Amino acid sequence: MTDQIALENSKPIVMERCKNIVRAVLTKFIMIQSPEEEYAKELEPYKEQAAEWMKTVDEISEIVDMARLLDGPKLFLKALDCDETDPLYQFKFPYILERMGRYFSEKVVRRV
Repeated sequence: MTDQIALENSKPIVMERCKNIVRAVLTKFIMIQSPEEEYAKELEPYKEQAAEWMKTVDEISEIVDMARLLDGPKLFLKALDCDETDPLYQFKFPYILERMGRYFSEKVVRRV
């Protein structure tokens, strides 16, 4: 019984930590800047959507919903963080771009 109580008591703590992660990822994504005006315009709707999601973070009650919310932004940030000197770059980067296609337009994906 005490394990069940401990589990129930820890859920709000875990949820708050997850919400903080969501906020951090969305903030990082929203803060992305492009020196190319055209690309910045292409990104703008996605950044606006992330800003809208940011407003609803406190309403999310399931961790799986938070994970789904972050799929696109996390992939985009991962693509930006890919290091061309990494020996696995030639395998990782195309895979990330392919997955990004589920969340972003072809124009956005091509120019990462």
